[in-house]
Amino acid sequence: MIFDIWNPFIYMFKSKLKLFLSLLLLSFLVLPIAGFAAENDVESLKNVYIKYQRTGWQTYDFYAITNLENVDSLQYEWTINETESFASPHLKYFLDQGDHRIRLRVEDQYGVTKYDNVKIIVSFWSLQNNWFWWFVYLFVVLIILYYWTAKLIYLLNERKMNEHTRQFFAFLDEHGWVEKVIAHHSKN
Repeated sequence: MIFDIWNPFIYMFKSKLKLFLSLLLLSFLVLPIAGFAAENDVESLKNVYIKYQRTGWQTYDFYAITNLENVDSLQYEWTINETESFASPHLKYFLDQGDHRIRLRVEDQYGVTKYDNVKIIVSFWSLQNNWFWWFVYLFVVLIILYYWTAKLIYLLNERKMNEHTRQFFAFLDEHGWVEKVIAHHSKN
């Protein structure tokens, strides 16, 4: 009678023992293979970013940044405004004035392809534009020439000008440089 009460527990213990032994056997057979596969597993391409740096008014350096350390096996394709294509991890390019779209396509040895693109606006009113600085320089020179011309006209026609005009020009030339120049040249 006691044997009949314990019979289901003994049967369950035997089935659990069989399950435990089969899992133990399976772990010795499968885990070394899984560990070997994990050691030789190569990381695939997950992220691609365009990093760019302006080196001149219209000149840019473009770099491809990826999540992989070994980039020798990657294939790069840069597309500028959907017209010109280049294949290199680094690109130096001269852009005309206007809006430009730069697109990067990177593919690894397993065929995984990732994309990134940026929009760059090259305008005339940039601090790196040499033509802009020549324009500013010309503007400053013209203001100085206008000032000196007005001062010379004032000194040559000082008696004909009213009191307000004389006070205004005296304020502009508080150090008397124009008078010194005219006095020096009138002596010669």
